Amino acid sequence: MQIIVEDNTIEWTLSKEGILLKTIIEEVETFLLTVGRVPIELIIDGESLSQDELERRQEEPVKGEEIIEFGVMTLTNFVLENLEGASNANEELISKINRFADELYLTTKTVDPQEMIEGLRDFFFFWTRMNHLFPNIFSIVLIDDDLLEKHIEQLQEVFKEIISAMEEEDTVLSADLLQYEVAPIIEAIGRGIPNIKDHILSLSEESESAPKEESQESV
Repeated sequence: MQIIVEDNTIEWTLSKEGILLKTIIEEVETFLLTVGRVPIELIIDGESLSQDELERRQEEPVKGEEIIEFGVMTLTNFVLENLEGASNANEELISKINRFADELYLTTKTVDPQEMIEGLRDFFFFWTRMNHLFPNIFSIVLIDDDLLEKHIEQLQEVFKEIISAMEEEDTVLSADLLQYEVAPIIEAIGRGIPNIKDHILSLSEESESAPKEESQESV
């Protein structure tokens, strides 16, 4: 099997049958992170996979005859580009939270939280990914006198309270927690994005000056 990254070709020998595509991707991603890169596109035998196709095929075994090409971007550019989008996403999420809270105030019935839940899921997925790419960021970045990791921990605790309140059908408490606890924390994280960018640039410079490891050629 051939792995192509930035015009470099690696002959990758599988150590056993039944290796999943997901395993190949994880191995390559791990190596790319050591050299300050992240995969942004996957091409198999000349076919670029959409996100849906990628999710579907990740659990399928590879045959060992494929030509797998990874489109890549520098880690710093990837994160900074995504942080730009995160600012807008945070604003949209706050709007969803406030809209859902207003609906809770106006009715004693259970309203559909799906739109807000999807926004919160994307929020946590993004920041979990950030923590994976830059593990030190959460423990060094200060936002409104609290570390970024503290803000995330506070959100997690508030969500437990919201779930408990909704289970008890206390819509007013649920709405209060969303508008007066969750939304302000998300707003604070949004204000901290410029500071996060500065730390990422600094960490990236340190990473680029560190010795690079060689890739593995078998799984």
